[in-house]
Amino acid sequence: MRAAGGPDDSAAPPASQPIGQAAELALPFTLFALMPALPLLVLLADVLPRGVAIGGKGYALGLFAVTAAATLASLVALVMRRGVRALIEPPLSWPLLAMIATALLAGAIGVSFRASLFEVLSLAGNFVAFVALIWNAPDARIRRALLTCYFVAGIIASIFGIALTLTRHPPEMFAYQHGRAAGTFLQPNEFGGYLLFFIALGLAQAAAPPLLRRLGAAAAIIGVVALALSVSRAAWLGLLIGLPALIWRFGRTAKIAFAIAAIAALVLGTTTFRDVAHDPSENPSRIAVWQGALRMASRFALTGVGPLGFSKVYPALKQPDAAVDEVHAHDLPLNVLVENGVLGLAAFIWVVVAGVAQARRTSASIPPDDRERVLLFYALVAAFIASALQAAIDVVTTFVFLLWWPMMALMFSLAGAPATRPASARANARAPAAMLATCVLLLAGCASRATSVAATPTPTPAPPQPPYYIVANSQDGKPVELKEIHNGQLEYLLRAAQIEYATAESKGTLSSVALSFYKGRTLRLWVTAPSAEVRPNDRNVSLSGGVRAAGSNGASMVARSMEYDGNRHVIVAQGAVHAQDDRGNSIDGDRAEADLDLQRVRVWGPNGSQTMTFGK
Repeated sequence: MRAAGGPDDSAAPPASQPIGQAAELALPFTLFALMPALPLLVLLADVLPRGVAIGGKGYALGLFAVTAAATLASLVALVMRRGVRALIEPPLSWPLLAMIATALLAGAIGVSFRASLFEVLSLAGNFVAFVALIWNAPDARIRRALLTCYFVAGIIASIFGIALTLTRHPPEMFAYQHGRAAGTFLQPNEFGGYLLFFIALGLAQAAAPPLLRRLGAAAAIIGVVALALSVSRAAWLGLLIGLPALIWRFGRTAKIAFAIAAIAALVLGTTTFRDVAHDPSENPSRIAVWQGALRMASRFALTGVGPLGFSKVYPALKQPDAAVDEVHAHDLPLNVLVENGVLGLAAFIWVVVAGVAQARRTSASIPPDDRERVLLFYALVAAFIASALQAAIDVVTTFVFLLWWPMMALMFSLAGAPATRPASARANARAPAAMLATCVLLLAGCASRATSVAATPTPTPAPPQPPYYIVANSQDGKPVELKEIHNGQLEYLLRAAQIEYATAESKGTLSSVALSFYKGRTLRLWVTAPSAEVRPNDRNVSLSGGVRAAGSNGASMVARSMEYDGNRHVIVAQGAVHAQDDRGNSIDGDRAEADLDLQRVRVWGPNGSQTMTFGK
């Protein structure tokens, strides 16, 4: 029986398969390292205007060859190592596949399949990257390596874009962009959309290892300068509105500093710099474009004009006073409706709704004391909020083709890798394995008690146990839940990615476990572990594989394994125990025993035992 990996250190494939894992990661690393250069691929698309590119079609063909090879390597490795179901078991796989299918349908019957093919292939590549990240990025080492590539590439690209603008080189690009920074992104708004994620993720590295902290600080500082020079007003506003989701995770000083900077930016952006590098007469043009786009949507309602087909139909249906050279609807949902039709918009809404739900589940599964993952999660939340606002008044293809799906995968991977269902469960795809295993666990618990009574005419009386119930719920994309209710009160809630039941041992094995203890309705203790075991005839939970416990008082404890004693209501830890309070005071040992509030911890080590009392 193979258990799924934990959130940070056990989700990676076995060490005996380094080549296979490297192949799975070929596309994610290519994407994160070459992301600033990949907008050049639009030179291969049948769409105009493209902007002024740094480099010609030869560079674009080279990038296409590299990304195509990396995509093929990752796809083959995923299927060979994990099976075809590895492509559909990650969260959001079906909504994302629905987006690809509707884009392909719209392109096939739209105005230009050649133009549509570029977007369909981009989405397909993004899907492979999404799946590869979901399976591999839960490993902290891989995630940090990916972020290192991302920051190094982004810092180089940002400095390059700043230098081109300050030196006004090349002259035709400087003139075309009205002096705004675009770098390798062809359009300033594309550059601004990329920087929204770049800046937020840079700030989030405050709790990361030293190298990432330094890279993150450099990324945030250089990114802000580059964003200012891009003069992307929608990106400016998006960052001001989205970034508080991350800044509020820092201290009071950071909040005050951000509030002052945001007010100053709003005042300057609406007065002194309102029309810098912009033609004031173009300010009302969005409304005219939206009106023309709605006329297009009404005529191509079901399947749209096809991906990237907007510019081919818009001149015939635009408002009389509107400009002709529009490549999109300046609003992402409206653009999806125009190009992919009602079916495509439905798939888009499905992705957004499912993504928000999965993000909430991811947030609930991250231990509050794991500051590195907490900050990274809220940085991604901030970036998505900022990008959503920018997308409401623009269509940033860098976000659509390069950033959206991989960044969602990075966010969801913070909850751990999805559990692979056993072969016996795969035979019946309509029967959720987790629910079946839970039902077996419950039935076996009842059966074991009935059998023991029938087989023994004069059983030895057992001490009476208080009544309790185990309730499990499983739905697609949601973890298994086991609830322990004692004397009418919720005692603990156990969430897991997968549960397997061994009838011979009368034992349930769970993977990617998050165990929450409650006092009334108040969360008192949070415990996470790669795996756990429960038995149907007692209330104990055994956790192993590197266990972390965090109390609501800021205290924490880590150990190789821990067990919840349901009769004594204590946590017993074994192996490399380290307990620490919110002020940094700590004790270490080989074994420990703690209450469920982590207020009193007794640790045994080579020099005997010692007790530490943590504050509330």
